[in-house]
Amino acid sequence: MATHFLLAPASCLLGCPVTALCYRCSGPCKEGQPCMCLTSDQALPLGQTIHRPWLPGSIVPSQFCVVGRGEEKNKIVASLLESIKSAKIVILPIYGIGGIGKTTFAKLIYNHTNFKYYSHVWVYVSQRFDLKEIGKSIDSQLSGEENQANEQLISKEILIVLDDFWEDNPIKIEELKDMLYRGDSIKTVIVLVTTRSADIAQKICRNIEPYQIESLTDEMCWDIIKEKSGLKGVHGKENENLVDIGKKIAQKCGGVALAAQTLGFMLRSIKHDEWITVKNSDIWNETISEDTSLPQHVLASLKLSYAFSMDDFLKKCFTYCAIFPKGHRIVKYDLIYQWISLGFIMPTKILSTLQLCEKYIVRLLGLTFLQHSTSAKTYGTYGEHDTFTMHDLVHDLAVSVLGDRILYQSKQGNDGGSICRYALLHDSSKPLESWTTFPDRLWALHFLNCQWIDVHGAAFELGESLRVLDLSECSIQKLPDSIGLLKRLRYLNAPRIREQMLPECITKLSKLMYLSLRGSCYILELPESIGEMEGLVHLDLSGCLGIKTLPASFGNLTSLEHVDFANCKNVTGVSKCLASFTKLQHLNLSNCESIGDLPRAFGSLTELQYLNLSDSSYLSGNKLTMPEYLGSLTKLKYLLGSLTKLKYLNLSSSNIYVNLSPGNQQHIISSPEAFGSLTELKYLNLSHHCFMGKLLPSFGNLCNLVHLDLSYCHPLRGLPGALNGLTKLQYLDLYNCFGFDAMEWLQDAFGNLSELRHLNLGCCIGNISYHPDKINALLGWICNLTNLEYLSLRENNTIYSIPETLANLRKLHTLDLSFCGRLQRLPASISEIESLKFLYTMECWKLDRSTLPSQWTSSSRIPPHFVAHTGDGESSSYVFQYEDGNPARIKISRLENVKSAGEARTIKPVGKTHITQLTLEWTRDAKRLVEDAEVLRELEPPHSISIFRLHGYNSVSFPSWVHFGAYLPHLTSFEMRDLPNCNSLPPLGQLPNLEDLDIGGMDSIMEIGADLYGGPRAFPRLENFRIHGMKWLAVWNTELTVFPCLSYVSISGCPRLRFEGRPPRSMEDNLELSIYRSDEVMLSSWENIGDATDSTVTTLEVISCLLPLYQWRLLRHLPCLQVLTIEDCSVISHDAHRIFFAIPPLSRLSALTVRPGPEGFELCGQSEDCRSIRLMSFVPEVPENLFDMAPWSCSTSKLQVKPALRERELDLCELDLRELEQTLRQLVRFETWQNSRGVGST
Repeated sequence: MATHFLLAPASCLLGCPVTALCYRCSGPCKEGQPCMCLTSDQALPLGQTIHRPWLPGSIVPSQFCVVGRGEEKNKIVASLLESIKSAKIVILPIYGIGGIGKTTFAKLIYNHTNFKYYSHVWVYVSQRFDLKEIGKSIDSQLSGEENQANEQLISKEILIVLDDFWEDNPIKIEELKDMLYRGDSIKTVIVLVTTRSADIAQKICRNIEPYQIESLTDEMCWDIIKEKSGLKGVHGKENENLVDIGKKIAQKCGGVALAAQTLGFMLRSIKHDEWITVKNSDIWNETISEDTSLPQHVLASLKLSYAFSMDDFLKKCFTYCAIFPKGHRIVKYDLIYQWISLGFIMPTKILSTLQLCEKYIVRLLGLTFLQHSTSAKTYGTYGEHDTFTMHDLVHDLAVSVLGDRILYQSKQGNDGGSICRYALLHDSSKPLESWTTFPDRLWALHFLNCQWIDVHGAAFELGESLRVLDLSECSIQKLPDSIGLLKRLRYLNAPRIREQMLPECITKLSKLMYLSLRGSCYILELPESIGEMEGLVHLDLSGCLGIKTLPASFGNLTSLEHVDFANCKNVTGVSKCLASFTKLQHLNLSNCESIGDLPRAFGSLTELQYLNLSDSSYLSGNKLTMPEYLGSLTKLKYLLGSLTKLKYLNLSSSNIYVNLSPGNQQHIISSPEAFGSLTELKYLNLSHHCFMGKLLPSFGNLCNLVHLDLSYCHPLRGLPGALNGLTKLQYLDLYNCFGFDAMEWLQDAFGNLSELRHLNLGCCIGNISYHPDKINALLGWICNLTNLEYLSLRENNTIYSIPETLANLRKLHTLDLSFCGRLQRLPASISEIESLKFLYTMECWKLDRSTLPSQWTSSSRIPPHFVAHTGDGESSSYVFQYEDGNPARIKISRLENVKSAGEARTIKPVGKTHITQLTLEWTRDAKRLVEDAEVLRELEPPHSISIFRLHGYNSVSFPSWVHFGAYLPHLTSFEMRDLPNCNSLPPLGQLPNLEDLDIGGMDSIMEIGADLYGGPRAFPRLENFRIHGMKWLAVWNTELTVFPCLSYVSISGCPRLRFEGRPPRSMEDNLELSIYRSDEVMLSSWENIGDATDSTVTTLEVISCLLPLYQWRLLRHLPCLQVLTIEDCSVISHDAHRIFFAIPPLSRLSALTVRPGPEGFELCGQSEDCRSIRLMSFVPEVPENLFDMAPWSCSTSKLQVKPALRERELDLCELDLRELEQTLRQLVRFETWQNSRGVGST
């Protein structure tokens, strides 16, 4: 029996009511209109950087109705389960014509409850078969899934879908089968393969027969058309006539759901008499494509929709999408601005250009000509970039309509004739005229997969008619000067430029309206004449960390509607320009730490719809005092009132630092009353505003709010009342909030949040109440939120049990109970929640493990760890395909197994800006297949990296990118260990934000000096420097630089190292120096002993030094030394009674601690098991009666210094104090002292 798939008319997949504005689609979700919004919090990594719509997470959304084919689905599932009883791997091909529903049917099996505890992988293969890419994507997804939870099924069973498979070479198919076999460690592998070819299906199947998707019946096609056209449930004579026409149209769909859906949506927008025209159209009989393998009746239905439901402008917008390759993710606003740049959008008196573009997007989504490519990972993605894909058949239609007007480099025989207007090329180094004989007639030029090819000016300089130039997939060392020749250019996407300056001629592009330079952290300044680009509407400078000041003319860009300065930590002068930007609709100043205080100009930005001020100095400043902080929030209260069009507002301030003086804790302010006027708001983030302790009743006016983050807001009063009006809320984060007025009120508020999908009450419930009955009642209310997919109750020690009503949460995907230390049991009903994928119970010490579902077991959460495995053929590692869904911490080990630089190149970490921590590791002394330097050259990290570790690297030198300087602006921690052959250090001193540096096991390094510093003003933010295991390191030239922020230096296992010139110096008052088994450091000395500026070392720790104390010449060069600790040194056993005589005069020394090794030490001829001598509070003279007291015991004696009343300790074993009298008189005078027998004073 055949089936078809319908979208429920009552709401879109995010629960938007009929005709309501869907915040993901940016348009109305009307009855029968497909809304591609998803509710899953997991995005599915795919092989070709493509995500199919409606895929993963865990289950098919409940609003996506499946009619029929249930019998076939159950039959296939039963057949698979039977097959795996006798085989470790089963490959089931699902085949049929394009558009018939192969992917949808595969998804039904993929999400079937029988495979709930399988590890899931989905790879979009496409016509470009790449075995390595497929293997890497599979390994990546498996590794990512294994590390998503600390309590999850450790699965030995894998379910893989290979979607849209075209390869028919039997040798390659056999190689794929061999690769899919995962070895003895895996119990079962089930592979579903979707393909159009019956021949391919026969070749690839294994241990099961292929399954052919049957066509829909004409009646089912009519059901789809009726649903989509709005005829369902509508009666009347005229509509009865349409039924007859509609059924005949349904017969022309050829049993293909895609055709029926497209026609149905098209028919709802045309007049009734035009239905007949559609039915009788000659298009049904046309040959739409020369490719005879394509289903012509499907293409005909698509072309009819194209012809009847699109005006001329929308037709141009649609066909232009053919410039993107099949499977490509199209970024919404990039597409919109390309449409505008090409003149496809003509504003009307009613709708602006952008509003028309939004309308066109909605129209194309409704026709299924565009589809949302990803599911929302969380409900916090509102305002972020939406992306789309095109169905292959829809793409074929667009290509057929364009004909010779589009040039594909990959298509043989297509040389771009005189009517060619669009080009998609794969080599940005060759002259444009080598691809087309009419380069001057091109309007749009895109380059694809050129990340490792530098852009040459010749690649576009003859394109004098270009309106759109997209270099986003190119390597741009320098933006060529020939860019100035493109006088008609309106759209330029040129991210990640490596040059420090932009060509001045770019400002002569007077027609340019879109400019993206994101991630160009090398750029130090913008051209002074940038203000001449008065037509600029969209400007993206996010990640341009090197820019410190804006040109004076920047304020002349009065047409700007979209400005992005995200992560421009050093930029200044933004506030001066804001008053000029009255057309702004999108402003992102997140992580702008130097833009000053909040300006009143914000009040004039009345068109703003998106505003992100998270972690900017407008909110947190630089160590604000309490009055400054409160003043900033007070100013914000007044300015927000005028921004009534806001839909996205992020005021989170996780880096806030407020100087609290005693008595300031009572400064708790209310939420701005102005929030009540922001009735269009859909996203609001107020996290970490710990002094905004009360939500006013006006907060409840935010009736359209979908996402609310109040994490770390405490105390927080008025919350229950504020939540009462937020009936559309889907995402609520209350982590670490407390101070609610009453538990009962919070329960009432939850009763109104029926649409809630994501709820975080971590570290929160215990702050509300400690009464078990009240907590159980609250949990009971939570279990009535039947749409919940994510629930976090972590870090609540007042939870003893979870109610059985948890089973009400039928859609629950993730449950986090980590660190609930008193949780004793889980409800038996938890096993009934079929959708539950992740269960976190880490550190639940009292939990009865027998109450866990039988399929779950413990595992520790660790960062994603990818291991390169050797293979038998040319393909070796299949390791690491980083996808957007992967966590930010990545470790790649055993890189010695990589077989070629080309294989390493496919990893492409440089473009994966979601990565913040990266570890690259070779096994020391292991056999290499490729020189380490060649592999490392291809593993250039993204500019977003903050922690980088390099272990086991075996080459002599580093590739050029390691001389990064400002290239890694966010890098705060760098670690190099076990690099035995490197004979020079990279210029790490030029990293602008490096705080921690760890160097060890570099046996070929003999000197630290200019090569590490890399120039003047080195290490501007370095705080901790560790050097260890450097057995041949002999010299550290510390005279070359002063470290502005250095606070700690550790030297360990460097037996030959000496300071040259002077000890390390810092501008900080307190520098701690630790020396372990590095005796030569203590011999460091030079002729001139300086004053207090010679060194700023105030604390010195010396451990395991074999040199006698009198040879410790370094002490003479530490005039600021205040604390000295000596541990496990030979001086303790041999010179204990001479310690005080051997120490040179140290006028500032205030503490001396001596600790022996495990054998103790002899002091004055007596062997004692005493572990320390500690003298503190040194003052000029010794009181006369000090040594008249009887000998002290080993108990602690207190020394107090008036008037500050500071306590100091003197711990001594029993000894004759007379023996130390002369030494002590040189060092100390006790104004007031106390010992175990009494108190004495001067």
